[in-house]
Amino acid sequence: MIWLKICGVTFSDQKQYEIVKRAVDSLLIEGMKPTYERVKVIKDLLDGKLNVEDVKKKLVKVWLQSCYIPDIDLDVAVFY
Repeated sequence: MIWLKICGVTFSDQKQYEIVKRAVDSLLIEGMKPTYERVKVIKDLLDGKLNVEDVKKKLVKVWLQSCYIPDIDLDVAVFY
């Protein structure tokens, strides 16, 4: 069995690896660097561990953690 990795996230399925690789390429085009957290969220979505709303919240939280925004509670922030 071939184990493929993107940013430390392991894939055992070639098809899923290719799907996530394309998503990571899209992140790069948008100017976002792929990280373990971002790749893991995409993989978890494909695995059915997260739904789209969970993904939105998780990715916004990851993005906000990379920014310096004082006095913001990431667990109660509302984003549209």
